[in-house]
Formats: sequence, C-alpha cells, structure tokens
Amino acid sequence: MIIDEILPYKELFDNSPIAAAILDARTLKLEVANEGMLNLWGRDKSVINTGILDFMPEIADQEYPKYMKDVAKTGNKRQEEGALVMLKKNGVLQRLYMDYSYIPIFGSRATPLAILITGTEISAKQLHMMAGDEYKRNLRAMVMSAPVPMCVFKGNNFTLESVNNYMLDLWQDKQQRNIDALKYVFYTGMPLEFEEGHINYSCTALRDEYGNSTGCVLIASSKKN
Repeated sequence: MIIDEILPYKELFDNSPIAAAILDARTLKLEVANEGMLNLWGRDKSVINTGILDFMPEIADQEYPKYMKDVAKTGNKRQEEGALVMLKKNGVLQRLYMDYSYIPIFGSRATPLAILITGTEISAKQLHMMAGDEYKRNLRAMVMSAPVPMCVFKGNNFTLESVNNYMLDLWQDKQQRNIDALKYVFYTGMPLEFEEGHINYSCTALRDEYGNSTGCVLIASSKKN
C-alpha cells in the first residue's frame, strides 16, 4: 500500500511548521495532511483518504489538478510564488495568494508514487512587495535594452535609478537633470518635452497601482548641433 511506503515522511511533516500533504500520484487521493495544510485549505481530518477534487471541487476548473497530474506523469516538481487560488472556506469562495510546491515522491519505483504538497499563504502586503520587485526588474530590463537613450529617476528627489549606455554616451559623464521639468511631470502627471544641454528630451511620469507618481522616465530623442 502507498501509505506503507510514505510512512517515513508522515512523522516528519506532522510536526513541520510548513503546511504539507501527500497525495497518491495515480488517483490524487489525500493520504496524509498536517494541521497546517488542513487549516490552509479550510478542511478537517475527515477529508483524509478522499480524492482532492471530491473535497475541493472548486479547483476543478483551475490549473492545479493539471499541474498535479503533470508532476505524477513526468516526475518533475512544480512550484510557484504568489499564485492565485480560489478556495471555498466556511462556505465562501475566497481569493487566496500562495507560494506552493508539488514534489514527486518515487519510493521504490521509477515513476512517482506520491506527490508532496507544501503551501504558504502570503499576505496582500507581501504580494504587493513581490509585484513591486517584479515591476522594478522589468522596468530596468526595458531601460537597459532600449535602442534609444533612456533613464529612470525615482521618487520626488529624482534619484537616478537606471540608465542605459546610450544615455551615458550622450551625457558624456555629465548627468543632465532638469529639476523643474522633472517636478512638473512628477506632480502633474503630464508628459513634457524640453531641451537641456542641446538635447531634446521627452519625460513621462511613472505611477503605482493607485495612480500616484513614483518617478519619471526620460528619453532623449536627438542632439542639436
């Protein structure tokens, strides 16, 4: 029986601070789950020895059953951060954001015998931090790969956060920063074109999810003779 082969794992995660559960890889039946995972799912111990879609039918139309089956078929683990999961808790369907992993357990066979599931619910604050970090990485990548001179000034003190080589070559080690123009764009949110040091610039405000200005993007279009 599968429970005999996964028994060495049971005591380990029964006392684990991490929410964890083990599914039969073939049937997706819940073999064991610790208190943390049951609380995360909003279920109790009565769901043990039940198929995951039987006690959690709300995920049937989400991608997670497919991911579990892929792990069972390929033996490759699956993990994700900040994933949106729709779960029914106390009779109410809720939007939850989780870090999770599906890890195959092979036992004595070459194909996965079971799937170890771990999960952590993350707060809205943590999610915004993650989204902010991702946004910063994407913005910097855009600036550095842009085929035109470009840079980003951050905050209302206009700290230079990212600048590409085209802009550095144009400045020739003399940073051009028209504070009045940057302030106008930052505080009004309106784009502006201006000339500084014989260079034509266009400036646009950066905004957060609430519409507040967080900085400015500066693009140089040409240099006057």
